[in-house]
Amino acid sequence: MIRIVPVLRVLSICTVLSVAGVLHCLGQSNRIIPVEDWTYEYISRLQRRGHLLELHPTALPYTQGDVLSALERIERRRLSDVERSWVELLESELGIRKKSDRQGHLYGAIEVGTRFSSSDRLDVLRPLDANRSHLQAGDIRVFPNAMANVVYEQGPVVGSLQLQHDVFYDTDPDGIDAVTRLYVRSENTYVGYTSRIASVFLGRFSNQWGPYDRPATVISANPRSYDQLNFRLGRGPLSLRSLLGELDNVGEDGTFTGRDFEGEYKRRFLAAHRIDWRPSRFFNLSFMEAALYSGRSSGPSLKYLNPLHAFAFEVDNNPKNDENNGLLAGSLWAYYRGLTIEGQLLLDDFDILSESGEKGSLALTGNLLYAGLSKHVDAGATFELVTARVYNTHQPEGRYIYLNRGLATQFSDYVAVEAFTDVYPELGINGIIVTPRITMLWQGERDIRQLYPRNDEDVGLILTGDVTRTLRLSASLRLQPTRWWWLRADVGHNFASVAGDESATRLVGLVEFGARLSLSRPIRASI
Repeated sequence: MIRIVPVLRVLSICTVLSVAGVLHCLGQSNRIIPVEDWTYEYISRLQRRGHLLELHPTALPYTQGDVLSALERIERRRLSDVERSWVELLESELGIRKKSDRQGHLYGAIEVGTRFSSSDRLDVLRPLDANRSHLQAGDIRVFPNAMANVVYEQGPVVGSLQLQHDVFYDTDPDGIDAVTRLYVRSENTYVGYTSRIASVFLGRFSNQWGPYDRPATVISANPRSYDQLNFRLGRGPLSLRSLLGELDNVGEDGTFTGRDFEGEYKRRFLAAHRIDWRPSRFFNLSFMEAALYSGRSSGPSLKYLNPLHAFAFEVDNNPKNDENNGLLAGSLWAYYRGLTIEGQLLLDDFDILSESGEKGSLALTGNLLYAGLSKHVDAGATFELVTARVYNTHQPEGRYIYLNRGLATQFSDYVAVEAFTDVYPELGINGIIVTPRITMLWQGERDIRQLYPRNDEDVGLILTGDVTRTLRLSASLRLQPTRWWWLRADVGHNFASVAGDESATRLVGLVEFGARLSLSRPIRASI
C-alpha cells in the first residue's frame, strides 16, 4: 500500500526551491557550514589522519573560511591517493579562499533528497513502528526533503537565509512537529560578525560539542536547531565558546506541545560555555558547563549570558530568579601518529555534601580511532554510558530537551559499544567508503521525558527495569564521486531480547540520497 503525501507538501517543496538562486562565490567566506553538511564527513576523515587539525575537532560548526585556510596548509606531497581525492572533493565544493575586499558576495544553493527507512525512527539501533509515516511503500517509509539557501557577505559581516522542508519533521515519533505552515522551517538562518580572534552569531543553527557524527554529552546536533546568541573569543592555545539559546515553553501541568498555551506556562532557555586549552594541534582539554533555566517570567539573562560566571557556584545563589538544571562536563582529545583518543564525562546532580540525598547521574562517551593500518583502512571503537536520571529533573521544565529531542543524547539509561572498520577501496571512483560494524546495546526502561523518580523509588543508577539487549551486525556504504550528489546506506540485522526472553531478529535499514546544485561562478554585489 502506498500513501501519498498531501498535495500541499509537494507544493511547499516547489515553493522552497523557487526561493533561492544558485549563485555561488567565494569572498570573505564567513558563512557557517551547517553541522549536517556532507563536507564534515571528509573533514573528519582527514583529521583522523593528522590533517586539518587547525580546526578544533570537537567544536563544530566551522566557517567556510576556516576550512579553506586549513586546506591551504595541507602538505600535498604527504597525501595518499585516497586523501587527495577527499581534499579535491572539499575544494570543488568550497572553492579557493580569496582576500577580503569591500565588495559584497552572494552564495546560493539548492538541495533535494530523500531517505528510505524500515522504521518510523531514523535510529537503526532502536527501530520503532509508530504508524506515523505519510509516504510508505510496503514496510519502507519515505521521507523527502529539500533546502534553499542564500548567503550575503561583506567584509567580516555575513547573513544567511535558509528554508528547509523535511517530511520527517512532521512524523518524527520522538520529537514534536517542528513545522505547521507550508511544512517549511527556517534553519541555518543568522547574521554574524567574524574576526581573527572573535566571532558573534545571532540566529538558528546547530552545534556539535563533540566529534562529527559521534555522541556528545553537553551540546549535540541531535535536536532541531534552536534560536541562539553564539560567540567565540580566542583562537590560539586558549579559547572560549558560549551560547544562549531559546527553547520551547512548557505548560503549567508539565506538558510540552511546542505551541502557545491558554493558561500559565514557563519559558525555557539554555546557556552553555566551554573553555578549550590547546597547547598544540594534537592535544585539547575542555571544560564545559550548561544551565537550562526556566520560569514564568524568564527571559534572556545577563547572569547566564556572562561566560565567566561559573554555573557550579552561581546558579543557586541569590537572587535566584529562575529555576535551573546545571550540568558540568570535561572533554579530552588527543592525536598521535594516526591514533585519535576522545572522551567526555558529564556530571549531573551529584550531591557532594550529602544535603539532598539525590542519587548521582552521569554520561560518559569515548572514541578510539586508528588510521595507521594502511592508506585504505581505518579502524575504531566507541563507547557510551548514560545513566537513568541524567538530563532529567524534579521540575518537568528542566528536562534537557527541545521539542522532545535531547539537547545532547536522545536517550538515557543505556550502555552501547561499537567496533567498526572503514575501508576505502580502489575502484576507480572517488568517495567510496564501506564500513562493516558490530554494535551492542543494553537499554533500560527510563527515559529523559518521564517523570523524575522520587528518592524512595527503586530506580538504580543504570539499566533499570526490563533491559532490552540488542546485537546489530551491519555494513554501511557511502558513495560520493562528485560534490553534486551522494548516497548513503546502512543495512544490518538486529538481534534483540527483553529480559532474556522474546528473542527477535529484524532487518533494519536506512538509505539516503541527496543532490545539491550550486555554481562557482562569482557574482558581486555591493550595499
